[in-house]
Amino acid sequence: MDDVLTAGRALAEALMTDTWAIGADLGWSMVDGVEFRQVAPLFTTKARLRERGNVVQEAQVGDRTAVETRRELHIPWNSPSAPVNAVAQCTAVGRLSDPTLLGTIVRLSGPAPGSQQTARRLQVVEVLT
Repeated sequence: MDDVLTAGRALAEALMTDTWAIGADLGWSMVDGVEFRQVAPLFTTKARLRERGNVVQEAQVGDRTAVETRRELHIPWNSPSAPVNAVAQCTAVGRLSDPTLLGTIVRLSGPAPGSQQTARRLQVVEVLT
């Protein structure tokens, strides 16, 4: 059974072609009139962002409606733990990924642990608007 799980993990990691920085959200900064979000990385890892059921939620935030979608970020099973409410930012995309993924920032809402997993799965939320 160990050999099967080891092979599954190697296959799962082969599909993790994007690079993500996982760390603390430092908020927004303005550079040359452009606003961007800063992330202080705790670690950088290969990863794969997966859609899970296309759950979209809307909430009123002041005078606007915020739209969020819930997803899973798959990282190698032996990666460091990532704290809840940390953020992950896509810093490089692989040739198999949508190039618009570059720069995407998601908030970690919790782990999704399980037995005999081929990857460490992190529940994440992306704010779309």
